[in-house]
Amino acid sequence: MKTKIKRVLTRSLLVVFGLLTVVIAVRTYYDGRAQKELDEAWGSLSRATDFASLRTLLPPVSNEEDNAARIWKAAENVFLLDDADGQAALRQVEAALREGKTPDPAGVAAVDALAARNRLALDLVRAAVAKPVFRYNSMSGTAYDRPWDLKIPKFIALVQGLKLIRIKAALEAGSGRTAEALDLWMMGTRLLLLMRRDSPLLGSLGLMPCMRGQIPMLNRIVSGREVDEKDLRILLDLVRIEPWKEELQFAIRYETAFQSQLFWRLIEDPEAAPDWARESSGRGLLGWIFRPVLKSAAAWTARDLEKAARLADRAPYEVSDYIATVAGETSPPMPRSFRSYFGKSGTDILPSSANLLSRKFRFDLLSAWLTVARIGIAGRIHFLRHGVYPATLAELDRDILGEPPVDPYTGRALIYKAGPNGFSVYSVGPNGRDEEGRCAVTLRPSASFRDADDDCVWTETRPSPSRSMGGR
Repeated sequence: MKTKIKRVLTRSLLVVFGLLTVVIAVRTYYDGRAQKELDEAWGSLSRATDFASLRTLLPPVSNEEDNAARIWKAAENVFLLDDADGQAALRQVEAALREGKTPDPAGVAAVDALAARNRLALDLVRAAVAKPVFRYNSMSGTAYDRPWDLKIPKFIALVQGLKLIRIKAALEAGSGRTAEALDLWMMGTRLLLLMRRDSPLLGSLGLMPCMRGQIPMLNRIVSGREVDEKDLRILLDLVRIEPWKEELQFAIRYETAFQSQLFWRLIEDPEAAPDWARESSGRGLLGWIFRPVLKSAAAWTARDLEKAARLADRAPYEVSDYIATVAGETSPPMPRSFRSYFGKSGTDILPSSANLLSRKFRFDLLSAWLTVARIGIAGRIHFLRHGVYPATLAELDRDILGEPPVDPYTGRALIYKAGPNGFSVYSVGPNGRDEEGRCAVTLRPSASFRDADDDCVWTETRPSPSRSMGGR
């Protein structure tokens, strides 16, 4: 009996040992293959995106006295923007201004009251934009070593505060105080430009739509009012496309650095990874056994990010399929094995190229608005110099813009219609159709893609002597 038990135990142990040997051998084979795949994919990505570390991309501020975020944090705490009536008035007044209508006097009074309540916060914003750098996180370095600990400014305070600034600016212009209007508008825009390099998430989801909202209000301020060439030159500099192109490139480099650091921690030092990622990727023996899947996931992510990085450098008219992806008609496939392994939170660890493509979509839309704004301002400078508006874009003085920019959605000239008392210039927008300058695009990112009425337009009206600069 004992001999029989011994024999059974021996065979069982041999079977277990054999199974373990097979598991280890299979695991070793797939781990080696996955490691090779990982090295090739991340090597190719690093060459395509000018790979850098997070500390290089987000260096701590050497002198906190230069950090505008210190002042902005104070502004966050004193903004009084949770008044439902005030928010409703902001929405109503902005909608009227964007449509070229006269806002309801009750709404204007409510916005004025909201601006008065927030005078201290607005003064703090003015002090913040005088600083050279914006870095919301502390100088300790912890956030740069662990990018998942990075914090961004309070989103609601930022969006609502900027909305208040630009609407108040347009209302000041409507009251004949063009100098004060331009001062307010420039303050809000400089804050956006200052914040854009602090957090890629903030830049794509918050700042780009906010900057897009600045353009119709600037059009409302400038059109039909006397503004001298010096101020127009300042405005032309503030609506350059290059800073936002840099922000998009920065977002891609940041995402690359973030993902490489996250996967390196999960593969080499899981205890240093954030809990949310560690829970999804497995612990202990299970994590060791399925490490090849994690490496394959890292390689897939690298290829996906490289695809997005290459698309980011191309104009939207050159990439006909990506708009459909962002609009939700299709989505890049994620391997089933990754979804099964990582579970419900797998998308946190495995961002698809749609993540970066959505940022590119917002950049392309913003670039169209900035392009028509630059043409509009250049047309006004031309009028100041020659007393007439250019009959065609080709007549614009070359020292203002150089060659007239093209529509990013067609690769052809923007649509320009001039008359003796003004002109309109517009891009056909994401849907690629000329809709006679009709624009019904909201500022919400989810509503940025429309089947109709998504032209990006700037309308210029000949200045009236009665609508002067108010002593500027």
